[in-house]
Amino acid sequence: MYMKSIAITLFFFSALSFCTAQGDRSDSSAKVAKESARAELRERLQKWARSSVFPTIAEWKEKLDGALLSEDLQTLNKLRSQATQLRGKVREQLQELSQAWKSEDEASIRQHRTALSQTRKAWLDIVDELEPLAFRYRANLKEIATEAKPMVQKWRKEGKAIVLQWYEEYSDIPNDDLRKLLNRSTLPNKWFGGTDLKRKRVAQFMLWDGGILFEEGDTRQSDTPDLH
Repeated sequence: MYMKSIAITLFFFSALSFCTAQGDRSDSSAKVAKESARAELRERLQKWARSSVFPTIAEWKEKLDGALLSEDLQTLNKLRSQATQLRGKVREQLQELSQAWKSEDEASIRQHRTALSQTRKAWLDIVDELEPLAFRYRANLKEIATEAKPMVQKWRKEGKAIVLQWYEEYSDIPNDDLRKLLNRSTLPNKWFGGTDLKRKRVAQFMLWDGGILFEEGDTRQSDTPDLH
């Protein structure tokens, strides 16, 4: 489980951004205020991640890439490209599924669930192909995880502090249960629960292509943490 810390770091704010992006079905001014508050939280987390988290994780990625033989790095970059494409595909599928839920279209819900299941299989195929590389460079991965441990603990405290400060500032707005909000941001996502957790955490780090997990001006990004 030595990659747990890096995987959680990569997706702490990613999962939290997705949770805060979920729509409120009520039609009221409270809905507008709540969504505005969530957008503010996402903006704060994204700003923090850009300045305090991603630069260091990029250094760990560079360290791993530098240890790989050229042919292995070529294989890994190919798998990263495939994983990035899957992230985009799942993002679209989840948005379509969300719309189906809102419209209570049961046939469409079943259709999109089937599509997600097929995408899950494609993800597991990538993980299978990645496994020999993870085994070959397991010593390098363990070294990076050891180096990352104190930074990860620091970032988790900082991230939670941002959420707590935001929660206090918007205490007058009906909001999500704080405990659930924080737990969702740190617990492994269960959408790919069939994958061994250790195997999944290694894949999450190795398949990260170095890109920011959200785009400028897009408050709905970072919604597929388990596809990294």
